[in-house]
Amino acid sequence: QGYITSSQRAAAEAQRIVFNPQATDINQTAPHFALMVKQELIDKYGEQKIANSGFTVKTTIDLSDQHYAENVVKTQVTNLRFNKVTNGAAVALDPKTGEILALVGSHDWFDENNGKINMVLHARQPGSSFKPIVYTRALERRLITPATVLDDKPIKYPDGYEPMDYDRKFRGDVLVRRALANSLNIPAVHVLEKVGIPDTLDFAKELGITTLKGPSSYGLSLVLGAGEVPLLQMTDAYATFANNGTRITPTTIIEIKDKKGGIVYTHKPETKNVLSADVAFLISSILSDNTARAEEFGNALTLSRPAAVKTGTTNDYKDALTIGYTPSLVVGVWVGNNDNKPMDSIAGSLGAAPIWRQMMEHMLAGTTIEQFTPSGGIIKLTICKERGLRLRTATSSALNEFFLPGTTPTKYCDENLTPTPSLSPTQSPTNTPAPQDTPTPTPTSIPPSIPTDTPIPTTPLNLTITP
Repeated sequence: QGYITSSQRAAAEAQRIVFNPQATDINQTAPHFALMVKQELIDKYGEQKIANSGFTVKTTIDLSDQHYAENVVKTQVTNLRFNKVTNGAAVALDPKTGEILALVGSHDWFDENNGKINMVLHARQPGSSFKPIVYTRALERRLITPATVLDDKPIKYPDGYEPMDYDRKFRGDVLVRRALANSLNIPAVHVLEKVGIPDTLDFAKELGITTLKGPSSYGLSLVLGAGEVPLLQMTDAYATFANNGTRITPTTIIEIKDKKGGIVYTHKPETKNVLSADVAFLISSILSDNTARAEEFGNALTLSRPAAVKTGTTNDYKDALTIGYTPSLVVGVWVGNNDNKPMDSIAGSLGAAPIWRQMMEHMLAGTTIEQFTPSGGIIKLTICKERGLRLRTATSSALNEFFLPGTTPTKYCDENLTPTPSLSPTQSPTNTPAPQDTPTPTPTSIPPSIPTDTPIPTTPLNLTITP
C-alpha cells in the first residue's frame, strides 16, 4: 500500500514479538490446596461474591511444612519410578483444630498426565488402613477387647469367599492386639462379622467418611478396604482417634477480611463426639505398639517418638497408604497410579511409609514428645499372651493389656478351658475384590531421628513380594 518502505518492512519482520504471560488464577504455591481454599470460599459465599469482594484470606497452611512435604513426595515417586509408580499425595492435619497444615495433591502439578487431579480428594480403596475403623467399633460395642482371641485359620464362606493373610500362613489363635498390629486379614474378617456391615458403614459416616455406598454393595472384604474413600477423609477419621474420640471437620481457612480490613469470618471448629476417650486410647495403644507389630513390619513404622500408624495395600498393588498420628499431628500418605494400573510390588510399608515417617519427624521436630495416656476409666491388667486371660504368677508369656470397665477377663491362664469353636460364617459377602495388606521386611535398625532439613534418599526398588 506504500505506507512503509522496504527497509521498514525488513526491520519489522526482524523484530521479536514478546507476549505478556498468560493470566491464571491458579496459585503456584500449593496449587491443589489453593483450589480447595477457593472452593471453600465459593461454598460459603458464592462465586460472584468472592470474585468482587476483595477478600484477604488467612489459610491454615504452614508453608515450611508444605514445601518439605512437596519435596518428600516428589522424591519418593521419582525413586519408585522403576516400580511403575507415577504419583503420590499427602495431607497433614492438626487433630485438635481440624486445620490442614500441608497438602500435596500430586507429585508434580505440572505433570500433564498425573499432576492436575487432587489425589487427596479422589476416592481410592484404602486397603487395610480401613481395619482400625472396624476394630474401633467392635471395641466400643464391647464385642472384643485387645485381649480377645480371634481365629487365624482357614475359612471358606458359602458364596466361595476365602480370605487369606498376605503371606498365606495361618497362625491359629491370635489376640486382637497382635492381629491388628500385624494386619492379619482373616481375624479382621471375623471382627467385621461381629460388628456387621451396616453398623460399620454407619460408624464410618460418623467419622466423616461420605463416599461409601449402602450395605448391599459390600461383603466381608469391606474390612480389607474394598470401599473407596478419599485420603483426606481417611486421615480425618484417624484424627478422631488422635483427638480422644472428638471429630473436628477439616478446614483450609482461619480468617477472612474484606477489602477494608474488617473481619467477615473467623473459623470456629465444628466438633462432634464420635466415641469415648477410653476407646480412642485402646485403638491408639494398639496402633502405636512397636513391639506388637515388629513381627511383620520390623521397624518400618517406628519414629523417634510414640506414634500410632497403619498401612494399607490394595489388591494387585494398585494403592499403597500409610496413615498415622500423635496427639497433635496426623499425616496420611498415598502412592499409586491415577489410572489404577498396578505398581510393581509396592506395599504401604514400602511406598507410603517413608513419606509418612519423614513428614512426621520434620513437622514434630522440636516439639514436646507426647504419650497416649489412658483415662481414669481404663484398667491395666497382666495377662498371658497366648490366651488373653489373667495370670496368677509371673511367666515369660506375661503381657500388660488395657481394658474398658466391665470387660476384664475373669478366668486364669492355668485353668482348663473348653475350646471355643471357630466362628461360623454368618454373612454372604458380595464378590467385591479383597485387598491384601502386604508388609515388607525392613532393615533392622534406623537412626534415632530423621534429619529434618532434607528428605532421606530412598534407593529405587525392584522387588518381588509373594502375594
